[in-house]
Amino acid sequence: MELNELQKKADEIIDKIDEKLNCSHDINSTILHLIEELGEVSRELNKPNIRNEDIDKEELGDEIADVFLLLLRIANLNDINLEESIKRKIEKLNKRHGFV
Repeated sequence: MELNELQKKADEIIDKIDEKLNCSHDINSTILHLIEELGEVSRELNKPNIRNEDIDKEELGDEIADVFLLLLRIANLNDINLEESIKRKIEKLNKRHGFV
C-alpha cells in the first residue's frame, strides 16, 4: 500500500472510532494521544531494563503502528503529503551529510 493510501486509511479508521466513541481527534487531542502511544512504545522497549522481560515484538509493532497512524492523522489535519515530505527530507539529509 502506498503512503498516500495509508494516510487516507488512517483518517477513515480514526474517524470511525471517533464516531463510535463520540469524540474527535483534532490536532490537540491527536498530539496528546500520540504522546500516550509513544509512552507505550517506550514501556515495551524498557521491559528488559525494568522488568527483566523480553520485548514482545508483536506488541511493540502494534504500538509503533499506533504512533504511525497518529502521525498520519497529524499530516492529514495539516494537508501534508507525507510521501513527498519524506522524499524531500531524505534528499536534504543526503545533501547535508555529503552522501550525494
